[in-house]
Amino acid sequence: MNLLAWVVLGLLAGAIAKAMYPGTQAGGILSTIVLGIIGAFIGGTLLTLLQTGTFTITSAL
Repeated sequence: MNLLAWVVLGLLAGAIAKAMYPGTQAGGILSTIVLGIIGAFIGGTLLTLLQTGTFTITSAL
């Protein structure tokens, strides 16, 4: 999965997480979305490592 797909997946995951648990927690929607992007990037990198055995990150550019 390429880098652009990881970012989009992270955006969706962060937005869904905020929608499921709205309220006045520490951090707003922007921090939740950024955390989702970071999680998607780490998960995608680990998946690539498990599938190929390398840390190769393919860019959408």
